[in-house]
Amino acid sequence: MVIMTTKMSVGARWKDELASALRGMLEPVRHETGCLSFDLYLDTEDDNTYILVEEWETKEDFDRHLRSGDYKKLLVLMELLKEPPEINISVISQRSGMEYLERVIGLH
Repeated sequence: MVIMTTKMSVGARWKDELASALRGMLEPVRHETGCLSFDLYLDTEDDNTYILVEEWETKEDFDRHLRSGDYKKLLVLMELLKEPPEINISVISQRSGMEYLERVIGLH
């Protein structure tokens, strides 16, 4: 699994244009092969900052997305930002849930 977060700060002048373009990308990307989620959030402390969170089933699916037209559109949109985006990519080899907590700390 691959998780990518992209934090984008935009000047007030371009805020609506960026938000509209990003919202328009959500559904198409969500239908790409291997996309587990593709969600847009507004920073609670700065309403000119958006956070895009992507989850991909495999590294191959993620890499294919990075080469897609949709991601190229995102790169063009990043030119509207007032500073370079903060991008974090995590490659996860194992996922666990409540069973992990139960095993480690004895929750029941």
